[in-house]
Amino acid sequence: MGLVMDKNKGNYKVTDLILEHNHTLHLPQTSHLMASQRKISELQGFEIETADDAGIGPKATHELACIQVGGSANLSCTLRDHKNYLRGKRQREMAYGQAGSMLMYFQKKIAENPSFQYALQMDGEEHIANIFWVDAKMITDYVGV
Repeated sequence: MGLVMDKNKGNYKVTDLILEHNHTLHLPQTSHLMASQRKISELQGFEIETADDAGIGPKATHELACIQVGGSANLSCTLRDHKNYLRGKRQREMAYGQAGSMLMYFQKKIAENPSFQYALQMDGEEHIANIFWVDAKMITDYVGV
């Protein structure tokens, strides 16, 4: 496609169009899978959190939501979005309390010393299972062994 800009007005004018260079648009039956179309409403978020608090897993909760709206094509989010929502919720909750204090401490140590490193391992329910941290002295001590 060719474009010409009118420098005085800042407008564009199409001068040439070659349809063979275009690609097919997203199919209507799969457009709900596009990231820009996926979202979790307040009500869906409440239902996800309630189910999670009751011990119902993300997959079962998502399947129920699909049934409620007449199929996954009618649901505005995917199972991955559902899991990401729960992960975000847990991370927000973790910002408060002991885990949050620990993460703030680790961030402070990294700011003070870039050689400080830490890693968290989460379990299947997105709870902290293992924590690893190391600073320059620990690395030196380990390499010196």
